Parts: sequence; structure tokens; C-alpha cells
Amino acid sequence: MDIAYNFWDILTITHPQEKESIQKIQESSFYVDLAKVIGSIRLRLNSKAEMNLEGYPVTKRTYPRLYHIYQKVLKRLHCDQEYELFVDFGYNLTAKTYGSAKDGHMIVINSACLEELNDEELAALLGYEIGHILSDHIQTRELLSSMDLVTKQISFGGDIVQKTIWGFFAKWLVGAEYTADRAALLASQSMEAVVSLLLKQMGSSLDKMTISQILNQRTEAVPEKLGMFFILMVQDMPSFGMIARIQELAQWIKSEEFRQRFPYMHYTARNFIKDIPQNDEDEQMLQMHKKAENGNAAIQKELGEYYLFDRGILPCEPETGMALIIEAALNGDGKAMFILSTAMNREIAGLKSDKVREEQLIRAAASRVDSLRKHAEALGELPKLKMLSDNLNEFAQKRRGKIHCYINTKHPGQALEGDAAQIARDAFWMCADDAVYAAELEKTEDGWFGTAVSKNGIYGRMQEDKYPFMISWKIYALGEVYQKYAKEDEYLFCDTHRLCRKQSEMVGSIMEILISIKLEIQKTIG
Repeated sequence: MDIAYNFWDILTITHPQEKESIQKIQESSFYVDLAKVIGSIRLRLNSKAEMNLEGYPVTKRTYPRLYHIYQKVLKRLHCDQEYELFVDFGYNLTAKTYGSAKDGHMIVINSACLEELNDEELAALLGYEIGHILSDHIQTRELLSSMDLVTKQISFGGDIVQKTIWGFFAKWLVGAEYTADRAALLASQSMEAVVSLLLKQMGSSLDKMTISQILNQRTEAVPEKLGMFFILMVQDMPSFGMIARIQELAQWIKSEEFRQRFPYMHYTARNFIKDIPQNDEDEQMLQMHKKAENGNAAIQKELGEYYLFDRGILPCEPETGMALIIEAALNGDGKAMFILSTAMNREIAGLKSDKVREEQLIRAAASRVDSLRKHAEALGELPKLKMLSDNLNEFAQKRRGKIHCYINTKHPGQALEGDAAQIARDAFWMCADDAVYAAELEKTEDGWFGTAVSKNGIYGRMQEDKYPFMISWKIYALGEVYQKYAKEDEYLFCDTHRLCRKQSEMVGSIMEILISIKLEIQKTIG
């Protein structure tokens, strides 16, 4: 579930250790003198040119999955600027950031990450790097790296100078990691994703270590001066200090400050770390958030109302409440559908009015909740397509054994029965009694996507859509229907709506069904 937390910035999540240590560093004459000595040195001048030659730029076309995750992370972290993102060949599950506020930043992610990390873990990794950018960590890191170039020129005592300088920055480096971890949590909105990422980076996993083992493991405080050992660990071993970082993040999510700013994440993260409830009310909220996280539509709706209507139990968070209502509506809860329709109509919580979608929601809600039927009476019936059953019957007979979508092959031309039809009705906001003749469904971390052909029209939701769409047969008959090609994949459009997921083979697909129906309509009209 994607929640837009609006009332925070990077300063509100900066770790206290970073604030304290950087203030002491900047007040020191040693820091000022160091900056003067190496201020003219610019490290990695050719990094961007190197990436343009050897790296692969991330775009909607080159890496659609990573691009989609990146856009989501930028939005969650309130980034006005889109930093250049590249994929480079590498086995480590890490990313690096180069540049400065003046010259712009560039993020480079190793290719192994795309194979080994799931979507939430990738969001955490990108959020971690963007956290460093927003906190201005990159420039200080560049300063320290440039220092290495200077100390190497010192023929006698350079090693001692290097150890001293790195030790001077040790507490800041650790504090900066804590801050970046907080940004990773907000970017992924999942404590489990951040913990899993950090464990994978140290060569372990949640299958090998339980969260209880991690949180109860003893860790030593960071010494004031770690010398060359600290240099080696920080520069060459990204797994350094992972357990302490997880423990520090766990303390943050349990704090009252975190609960007030990010209430939904507070409870879901505490459920993940198996935190002990403080009282009966706290236990009730933990259980409700756990059920909501597991997809219980009724609980999602109830919890959404708590956040929306300020009932005193939870902080009033309209954005969180509406995100839960939308999730419940997409999971088939009729009351949530009606609340969402009303919220759109009144433009609550940043929603915009959409008459077509509001009517679709009211119809779907009224078919599920008896007390809401009167709200749909004035909307009237949708046009029916009499030849739909015969058309599907002919399709099924021709394509027996070559069908790439759900269709009733035992009784061609009759409606689907079972899970596929019910998933389509709930996920695409169809009326509960609408007959589903064919469906193409795909489950992702963001919910169900695909297309359904029903007696009332075409319903569906594409990956790029926040909400499902509905096209009546009347609109489909009169609208412009055309195919669009992207490389080797085909898409079918009706006016501005994309109707199908990408198809490398059209035969036996929803796309073929819709094209054949359109041709039949044209014959009838003609």
C-alpha cells in the first residue's frame, strides 16, 4: 500500500548522532583547514563520462521495473529533482552516488541488485542513496575521499594523518548511515524490506536469522577513533555495522515521535519486529494493522475510517485513511467503494472528482451492500451487447487449447465461475452480479491488474493506473479502437484507455477477443 506522508522533510528524520557530530566537526578549525587544503581537488571527475560509455541509463524503456520503483521512491521522499540513474555490471548488492548539489548527482546501481532484490528491497536501496543526497552527505564523503589523495602524497607520516582524519569523522559517518537507513524505510514503507536488504548485503537472510536474534544480538558502541580498520570497513565492506543499524532503526520505529509522524508504518513495523503491546488498546491496533496488511478488506475499511475521521485512537491522517479505503475498495469492500466515491465527489484528501468513476463505484457498492442500492437507482442500466455470448462461443471453439486468458472452455459462451471471475469483479469495481465471460489477470505487489470482458462492458486496471477503468459496450462501439506497438509488444486502446497488458502473441488473448467483438459491432452497425 502506497501512503503519501506529507508532513516531514530530511531534517525531521536526521539522526541525533549525525546532527551532534557534524555540528562539532563544522565548528572545528581542523575541518576548516582540511577543506581549504583539498577544496580544489575534485574526485571522480570522469564518473559521469564513464557511465555514459559503460553504464546503462535507466529509463521507462530500458528498465521498466526499476524505473517504476524509482518514480515511486522519488514521490515518497518528496524529491523535486530526478537524479540520473544508471545500471552498471557488479556482483555486490550495492549502489553508489556521485556528484554534488552544484554539479548534480548520479546514482549507479549494480546489476546483481535487479536479480537478487525484490521491488521493496530495491526501493529501500534507492531510498538509502537518495537519503544521502538529501542530507548533503555526498559532498562530505567526497571531501574525505579527496583527503586520501592528499595523504598519499605525504612521504612520511601520511598513514598517521589519514587515520587521525578518518577517526575525526567516525561518529558522523555512523550517524549519516542511520539517517540514510531512515530514508530507506520511508522509501520502501517496509521495515521488513530494509532489514532483508541489509542482511542480504552482509551475506545472510531472514531465512537464516530471525528478527528476534538480530534485535537481541549484542553490539559494541562505535569508538571515537577507529583508524585504518574503520577506513577498510566503511570503504570496502558495506556489511559493516548492519546489526547495529537494524537495532537503531527498530528503536526509532517504536518511538512516540515516529508514531505521530508515520502511524501506519509504526504499527506494521512493530508487528514485523514482534514488539510487545503496551496495553489492550495498543494490542487492538497492532492486530488491526496486521490484518489490514494481510489484505482483510473489512479491516482496511474500518482502519481507514479511524484515520479519516479522527476518533481519538489514532492520529488523524487523511492520506493514510484514504490509502486504506482505496486498498479496501480494490479488495472488493462495498462500503469502501461508496466512501471512495463520496470522497472523489467532494475532493477529499487530494482526490479529484471523476463522474464516470464515481458512478462505477456507486454501482459496484450498491450491488454489494443492500442499504446502498437506492444510490444507484437513478444511474440506470448499462447498454447490453446481445451477441457477446455467441461471439465468445465462436472464439472458444476456434481457439481451444490456445487460449492465454480465463474463459469457460467447458461451456463456451457461458460466464466464468470461480476465483478468476470473483477477483475480476472485486479488483476492477464491477457489479457483484455482473457476468464475466473472459479475464486476463496478473497479481503484483501493487494489486491485481488486467482486463475483464463482461455483459456490461470492459473493465480493467493497467500497471500505470491507480484506479480501474470501465468502458461500456456503447462507448466501445462508438470509440476509436486501435493497436499500438512498442518494440515487439502490442497494446490495444479504446480512445485513451489501454485495454490489455502487453502481448507478444495475440492469438487466444483478451486482445483478440476485443478486436473480434469490435469487428462484429461494425458489421452490425453497417
